[in-house]
Amino acid sequence: IDRTAITSNYSLTATRPLGERFQFSTTVSAFQIGPTVASGGVPAQPGTGLSPAFQAQVYGSNLWRNGDFNVLSVAYADTEAGKIASLGLTNRMPIGGGAWRLGPRLTVDRRTLISDGSTDLSFVPSVLLDYQRGQRLLQFEAGGQIGKRDNSVQTQETKRYYVSLAYRIGF
Repeated sequence: IDRTAITSNYSLTATRPLGERFQFSTTVSAFQIGPTVASGGVPAQPGTGLSPAFQAQVYGSNLWRNGDFNVLSVAYADTEAGKIASLGLTNRMPIGGGAWRLGPRLTVDRRTLISDGSTDLSFVPSVLLDYQRGQRLLQFEAGGQIGKRDNSVQTQETKRYYVSLAYRIGF
């Protein structure tokens, strides 16, 4: 028990409509992990201090066609590991009779890591196809991550691809 750090998480969210088709939401949060004492041959660990994070989103519906849903998201966090800034765009369009939806997404992340002073820039495009009837949801997603990490010594490029299939029942 004495090696278990106390973790605190604080969060405040505000949401406001912007006309009939838009809504704005922002969240300010912070977390911290407390220190631990030395015991049982395990050295003490310092606490992290308070790590703030901010997120703002603008939601829009019926922008391109009736029944679509769109999100623009901006986020920033200053953590013990480094600073993270993110920009995301999501679009969900009904196709067919309305039970099917197609959703392209793009997220751009920029991380500055304290451990080695590197900067990581990644682009994460994906497409999500889902079918929902009542409490049942079937989702298929395919995407990738294209990234580049630079530090004073070298540059590392990454490419990752993924597919996901999920089925969810609500009750």
